[in-house]
Amino acid sequence: MCYNKARAVLRRTKAAGPRFQNRRKGGMGVLRLRVAGFVCTVAAAVGLSLSVCAAQTPVIVGFDPNFPPYQSLSSDGTAVGAHVDLLARISEMAGLQIEYLPLESGYACRNALQNGEVDIVLGSVYGGNIQPRLFSESQPISQSQLCMFAPRARTRALFSSNVPITAAYQAGTVTPSFLSAFQTIRCIALSNQIEVIDSVIEQRADVMIGVKSSIEYQLKARQLEETYGVANNYMLPIEFCMLVRSEDQRLLRSLNSALYELRISGEYETIMNTWVADESQRWHDVLIRILQVVAILGTTGLCLVLFNVRLNMLLKRQVAEKTGELAQKNRELEEQIEQTRKSNELQRYIVHSSPNAIVVFGADLRITLFNENARMLLHAPQMQIGSSITEIPVIMRLIGERIDQFDVPGLPSPLWEESFETEDGSKVTYRVGLYQLFSTQGSGKVVRGVSLSVRDITQERQMRERENEREKNLALNRLIAGIAHEIRNPLTSIKAYTMMLPHKVGNPEFQAQMARYVPMEVDRVNTLITNLIDYAKPRTAFREEMLVDEAADSCIILVSPLLRGKEIELHTELAPDLRIFCDRSQFKQVLINLFFNAIEATEEKARQQGPPEQPSPLFLKCWAEGNTCRLSLEDRGIGMTPEELAHATEAFFTTKERGSGLGLAISRQYVLDNGGEMEIISEKGEFTRITLIFERYIP
Repeated sequence: MCYNKARAVLRRTKAAGPRFQNRRKGGMGVLRLRVAGFVCTVAAAVGLSLSVCAAQTPVIVGFDPNFPPYQSLSSDGTAVGAHVDLLARISEMAGLQIEYLPLESGYACRNALQNGEVDIVLGSVYGGNIQPRLFSESQPISQSQLCMFAPRARTRALFSSNVPITAAYQAGTVTPSFLSAFQTIRCIALSNQIEVIDSVIEQRADVMIGVKSSIEYQLKARQLEETYGVANNYMLPIEFCMLVRSEDQRLLRSLNSALYELRISGEYETIMNTWVADESQRWHDVLIRILQVVAILGTTGLCLVLFNVRLNMLLKRQVAEKTGELAQKNRELEEQIEQTRKSNELQRYIVHSSPNAIVVFGADLRITLFNENARMLLHAPQMQIGSSITEIPVIMRLIGERIDQFDVPGLPSPLWEESFETEDGSKVTYRVGLYQLFSTQGSGKVVRGVSLSVRDITQERQMRERENEREKNLALNRLIAGIAHEIRNPLTSIKAYTMMLPHKVGNPEFQAQMARYVPMEVDRVNTLITNLIDYAKPRTAFREEMLVDEAADSCIILVSPLLRGKEIELHTELAPDLRIFCDRSQFKQVLINLFFNAIEATEEKARQQGPPEQPSPLFLKCWAEGNTCRLSLEDRGIGMTPEELAHATEAFFTTKERGSGLGLAISRQYVLDNGGEMEIISEKGEFTRITLIFERYIP
């Protein structure tokens, strides 16, 4: 080892590139060898250790500078690259002094190592065709992959024809057994990566096979990355290492130890990433596993056989997978068919078990589905699949003019109630639902049929009317109690005038007062009684044109006696001449129910928080908004929580100790029956505002 290093130092005085080859041929080389041997002999004689000799002599590193970005020469002749930086750090950790000797090729580097002219070869192909008795390889210092590059403009033409193409590659990077698999490619072996690129640029070769990172780096440096591109992205993995002589095991261990520490610390990746873009670790792992499998299965000579075996295995696996997928699809299809059958059975069960009469018919008005209840409720024992609904009088009476609108998407009022007398004179009420059945055609929907649902709600309607009547009677009792007290005052005044009449029969002033006040009190009593009778007398539901302010004034007259003495002040703001189409009696009952609720909420707040300093206001407003008429009643009562508000219009829900829970439910139903809406806004402890919204009627 010391002999070799001494010989290298003597030769290294001005060594560089090709000049080194010329000096090696002269007689001075022999003299230097003898002098170096003499120096080492003297050093050994005086007892110098091998380590001291190594510390005093540099380690000569031979490298091929035609391999950027791993190893090359800068403009000033300095060695640069990823391998150079990595070896510099390794030498620092191992305590070695490094000097670089650029040589023209990897082959020249190995010859120099064999002849003792260098101590290390940097950037040798790992696992290449070397002689183990002469050289030893370090652990890999870098890895990449071999790719095929071709002119972008000719790539398709080169590989679509059967004409052989010429491929240039660097000797030692690709094994002959691998190249023999490409029967249409004629290969040219060159010394380095730069010559490989030049051969394609000079059109001595059609494509190039080289180390991907190096080729891409050089193409970018020459601004040719748009001219040449990857034709085969992954041909073989390739790794690079350092070579030492077989007897230099101590040096090899130092190099491997330092390299191992660099990998463990993460400094290795930092150095490599400075020069070479990091390849995907996933692909690297896949290649490692594939190489391990190939190494276990057999030798390189059996690669082709193993490749065919592997291909057959893959084909069989794919066939098995496709067969399995097809079987799975068949099972899924069978399951879908079974689910569809069960779904159809469930639908038929639901239809035939429904208490409603269900009839489905198509656009041609012919029945496609019905249940047994349809024959009974619709009095159509002759109903059959395929018969027309026009042959069933009850159906025609229920749907009426809607029969001409079936083929137009969006039926008006799909749910309504219908009452009429049967042939035996009894009155029945049906709840009718009419729903269109659509199918998608192009970008729109097409009506394919109509589902008619009919339910006999005669008893339900009677029960609802009884509950409505009971609620109305409760309200009537409260009105009568208030009006009875209100009537007493004008009757007392009339009685007083009557008793004074005999004594002041000749008094003109008394007669004038009597003539003025008695008719006023009589009119007052008459107005109260008239409004009470109008509210109390039963009427058949009948929607008609009505003035909202007149109906509201009539209700105000009835509830005014209830407001006196309750610290409640009514404020009205009623716009005139606003008309709606509504049942007058139901409208009044709704408004009076709202008045009752507002009064009770205000009184409840007074009980909980004490009497207010000022009378609590009650606001009644009526106004027009767009094509709607709106009537709102707002109180400053106890209000409702969000939970109470969510259930306010549900039947039998109440927050009062003695409430029935039907007031708002009935009121809302009346509003809906008359084509209106009820909107409730409330805040606990602050206010409640209920707004009735009707379509404005313009005659």
